[in-house]
Amino acid sequence: MVGQIRSQWTFKVSPDGSHLAYLTPESGALHVRDRSGHERTLEGVKSNDWRFSADGSRVAAIIGEGYERSIVVLDLSAGTTRELGHSHIPDHLEWTKQGVVTRELHVIDRRGWGNRYQLTYYPLEGPSRTLVERKGIRQFATASHGTRVIFFDVGRDGRAEIFELSVDQPGSPVALGKLRDVRDAEIAPEGDRAAVVTANGVFLIEGKRLRRVSRDENVSTLWFSNDGTRVVFATPRVVTLLLGGAAKKLEASGQVFESARFVSGGPDVLVAGSHTVLRWKAEVAKPETMAASREGENILAADLIGHDLVIWTQQPNGSGAL
Repeated sequence: MVGQIRSQWTFKVSPDGSHLAYLTPESGALHVRDRSGHERTLEGVKSNDWRFSADGSRVAAIIGEGYERSIVVLDLSAGTTRELGHSHIPDHLEWTKQGVVTRELHVIDRRGWGNRYQLTYYPLEGPSRTLVERKGIRQFATASHGTRVIFFDVGRDGRAEIFELSVDQPGSPVALGKLRDVRDAEIAPEGDRAAVVTANGVFLIEGKRLRRVSRDENVSTLWFSNDGTRVVFATPRVVTLLLGGAAKKLEASGQVFESARFVSGGPDVLVAGSHTVLRWKAEVAKPETMAASREGENILAADLIGHDLVIWTQQPNGSGAL
């Protein structure tokens, strides 16, 4: 869910580890840099959403600030940018195998509480099409290597109905269950599993089965590994790695955990604590310390591009820096 985890759209390394992308708040530009230092720029991203494709070869972004905004794709190998279409106040964008899905405004309710939203599919080739339109769509997630989409239709009581559909066969969405106070969701790249964060726990969706795997609160990070076999999520006090039926845990000591990410898609996990960056191999009891904050700094997130560590910190004056 966009807005839930700020570091995931301030900067990120591509899934293949070949590029680093980061936003500059002053200009609103998205900078995409390869390992040699060569950089391409997308202007006008500002506070909009953006994502690397699953193979790291493209970046999709929402451009603009008005009612109508552009959905664009930067091809990193060709160095070209093209527009896939225009969207009405889109606030979330995710990749599928052959395009991107956005949540956008369908109808404005002038009373302020009854806006209707839609999920729209923008394929890399061909016209866009509406997948579903409902008042309560708040979150959605997609399979980056597949066609599966899950979305959450939230009622006024905070209870969300979970549905799935395919971008190739939208038809009637299939119900998967209900959860209350949904905060975030991710789908494994191939689409066979999904994970959902709520206010009081983490759940897995496997096929049509919904089951709780954790009662952790204040979850700030949720990722699948590139092969879909591992799930990592973090709270300020513990990072949890799910592999098969086992759960490995890394407890915070002398600091709080801010975020966690798979290193180049897994299996290792890079954990950003407020004072240190740790590389965690689940089969090894003690993680490796890779960096420490300077006096007065707080570390918010970290990632690796090649052998270079990139750290996002909060300075003593409250400003952020990479």
